[in-house]
Amino acid sequence: MDPVVLLHCSGSSGAQWRPLAAALGKRYQVFAPDLIGYGASRPWVGGEFSLAREAAAVRSLIGHLDETVHLVGHSYGGAVALNIARTRPELLRSLTLVEPSAFHLLRGGDATDLAALREITAVPFDARAALAAGDDCGGFGRFVDYWSGPEAGWPCRPTGAPPSPLSSRRWCSTSTLC
Repeated sequence: MDPVVLLHCSGSSGAQWRPLAAALGKRYQVFAPDLIGYGASRPWVGGEFSLAREAAAVRSLIGHLDETVHLVGHSYGGAVALNIARTRPELLRSLTLVEPSAFHLLRGGDATDLAALREITAVPFDARAALAAGDDCGGFGRFVDYWSGPEAGWPCRPTGAPPSPLSSRRWCSTSTLC
């Protein structure tokens, strides 16, 4: 069976792919790893974050399979998948990206593109500042609010905040941030 490697988005884990893995399981060998710091994986250690290091961990998994793979990435997982496709295309049979994080494409664009890039790049800085201050819910809440809108109802809202339609936390039940 052809191997399929599924890379999850931020704030999730390999568990986000369970329904798809079940559907593919009869025809493909499916792998849905937890990226560094998510789900059951170890936290990020060793200094500043590096997408290349994240991609190296996934390339290691692919290397152990000893054959080319169908690589699927969603959002942040799409950025990791793009890194692998750019640096080691010979490892892939196919590449599928769902809402990939490819903000670098806005660099060098017109004024609208540059304004969008400034806005998007402010999000992780705001989140990082909140996380550094010990405000895990606020830090990740800023990220969720930006991408899904405040009406998405981040489950860690303070007491008195509007009820959350995501309060079951089902979508991120194995995330280390939930």
